[in-house]
Amino acid sequence: MRRKRRGKRSAKKRFLKVKEEAQRLRSEAERDYKERHSELQHQMRRLNQKEEHLDKKFDTMEKKEEALLRKEGEITKVREKD
Repeated sequence: MRRKRRGKRSAKKRFLKVKEEAQRLRSEAERDYKERHSELQHQMRRLNQKEEHLDKKFDTMEKKEEALLRKEGEITKVREKD
């Protein structure tokens, strides 16, 4: 009878240890997930900022190109008059 009780206690202790280990692993996995998710969000914000910056640069370059084409057209007209 004592052996049975001891066996049950021992099994219960092992079960509790396994349960605690499972909880520890779950917590660790959740922490890792949150860290990765946070890092991905940070990278996405940086990429969006870079994209916006490049869009602005592109718009500026287009405006400069248009201005140069207008000037070139004006210069051509002046040369044709002479």
